[in-house]
Amino acid sequence: MKITYKDIMTALYASDAGEYVLDGHACSKPIISRENKRIIDCFFLYCFSPKDESEEAPCEYSMFSAPFAKLAVDSISEELVYYRDNKTHPSEFEDELNSYPLGFSYSDEEIDEALPQYQKTYVLVREFAFADEINSEQKEILSRYMQAFEIITQTNMKRFYKALSPDFFEWAERILKRLNI
Repeated sequence: MKITYKDIMTALYASDAGEYVLDGHACSKPIISRENKRIIDCFFLYCFSPKDESEEAPCEYSMFSAPFAKLAVDSISEELVYYRDNKTHPSEFEDELNSYPLGFSYSDEEIDEALPQYQKTYVLVREFAFADEINSEQKEILSRYMQAFEIITQTNMKRFYKALSPDFFEWAERILKRLNI
């Protein structure tokens, strides 16, 4: 079944996971993972604080907390696969009490251009994620996805995304390294 990025975001809120994504909390972009051989979409939840009026930050928020929970959704069935918060699963994210400055390594224009690319390639990569062998078209899609991910992801959040689905990032790195990309 073909799935769209919008379907994935709809599944997040339509499933039982929606009750955990409360006003005042932010939800990450999805990251591909797998559980029991099925592809799932993982997210982390975090808080952010408004910028001080005296700051000249490029966005309306200046700090974010380390994630306080992660959750996974089977976007096809709209089923909550799991919800794990730091109280019941303390090793899920390190430094949960720390806050980090928001910041990007790329310009607003580059981010605006990369976001649709991320959304488009995310669902395409989802179709062949974790395969031992991929074809040349899939190699190009994976490369474009990882480039878009690098551009749209806030610098201090990258490690949390990688902790969310380490198997996915290890697989992507291994595939791209093998292909010299």
